[in-house]
Amino acid sequence: YPNIDAELVAEIARHEFPASSLWKLKLEANRVMSVDPVVYTDNPYRFPTLESLLPHLLAYFSVLVSCARVDGNTNIAFTLSNGSLSYTASLVGMATQFEWSYVLEYHISYMDKRQSEMKLGNYTGWGAIDLDLYLQVI
Repeated sequence: YPNIDAELVAEIARHEFPASSLWKLKLEANRVMSVDPVVYTDNPYRFPTLESLLPHLLAYFSVLVSCARVDGNTNIAFTLSNGSLSYTASLVGMATQFEWSYVLEYHISYMDKRQSEMKLGNYTGWGAIDLDLYLQVI
């Protein structure tokens, strides 16, 4: 990912990339969106719709899976790849059933929880609906 700041890639690889920073990863024509620090802040609620979130989330998953693959962790890369597809599908399903603000809140909490798990070496959390978060938020 030569067009993504190396520090952002490192944060993703270390599982320290906050959900509130997803907007930094929007890929357009093979380059990351330029950032004006005065205009953009780490506000996860900048995503008014699922469609506005998905390009950023998919870029995150792409970097995450690639980091695992480059490190030689093919099993982890496979697990993350399948989990990201399953999670994206469940997010799309929720967005058709519930008010978007609740789905977004669920996503932010879900992503933060998955990153905490990944720091401990558990990569299997992506994909399945987190019932505790689901019942709290939605």
